[in-house]
Amino acid sequence: MNHTLRVACGLAVATLLASGCGGGGGGEDPPPNGPYDIASAWQNSQTTAHDYTVSGNVLGQTLTLWVEVAPAGASAYPRTGAAANRVDLSATARVDGGAPATTTASIYYTGDANVIGYVADGSCGDVTTQLPLPTNASIGAGGSLYDTVHYSDCTLGGSTVVGTTAATWSLELDANIVLFCVTTADSQGGTLLLTTQECVEIAQNGTLRDDARVTLTAPGEPPLVLDSY
Repeated sequence: MNHTLRVACGLAVATLLASGCGGGGGGEDPPPNGPYDIASAWQNSQTTAHDYTVSGNVLGQTLTLWVEVAPAGASAYPRTGAAANRVDLSATARVDGGAPATTTASIYYTGDANVIGYVADGSCGDVTTQLPLPTNASIGAGGSLYDTVHYSDCTLGGSTVVGTTAATWSLELDANIVLFCVTTADSQGGTLLLTTQECVEIAQNGTLRDDARVTLTAPGEPPLVLDSY
């Protein structure tokens, strides 16, 4: 989920990280504290077609981001040839009606959304560890999710390591909206480059809902927050 957002839209918005702030709103009545099926939410984020639009202020201008997720069926992960299912991601960023910038990526997973790798801009990344997720989490819960090694291309044995990602999950409440969030920290040579958090509203059974929030933070810079509410 958030890993797919990083590879799909990071290039489109990374240069706009100077400043930003999010919006407000949401439901009037506090939602239940739990339980929430995080395992199903994660699976739905990979296997269910969905889209969302978020926006926020960047240096006095409005940045809008459109994200689309489209399952593509059976495939094979190009770097290893392993049988998998594929989901295609598209993210388009635009500032105040200017020219849109669109990037795409494909994510490969097996079983219950057990991600094994991604392809974007001719490079690949192997997910080395993905931990199981709970089916009965409460708001405020969180933990480790997966680790990724990024390669210069998709050649098995011939590519070089160009970075790593550590991902965590959390269940958060914002403006009375329950959000399933995945946060990724991208590093190169031990240096943190970018932290990205993608959050999608969920129901207690893990069904994805309409609202979303995206937060991008570069070291030494204030976070850029985009949301739908």
